[in-house]
Amino acid sequence: MIVVFVPCILSLQFAIKDRLIKEQIETLKKIDAAWSKYLNIRLEVAKHSIQRYSALVSSIPVSINNEFLLAFDTIMQENEDGAWRLKRQLFKPSTNNQG
Repeated sequence: MIVVFVPCILSLQFAIKDRLIKEQIETLKKIDAAWSKYLNIRLEVAKHSIQRYSALVSSIPVSINNEFLLAFDTIMQENEDGAWRLKRQLFKPSTNNQG
């Protein structure tokens, strides 16, 4: 009787183990697919941001003349942190900062 049960139990054990492994693989595939979709969305957003930045950089004049520098200096100031920002007295949020 034991001779019959041992092979059946071992066979059942291997079948259950195989099934559990397959279920884990499917779970991992679903997780990978979700992460892949998330990363693709993030990359697409970054792509558009980079394209906008590229267009902005491309619109920078090749040569900067004194007139441009004077106009820049009248509206911008270098702050203590080293960043250039619109002068506080010129900041008008209701007019989109256009003077």
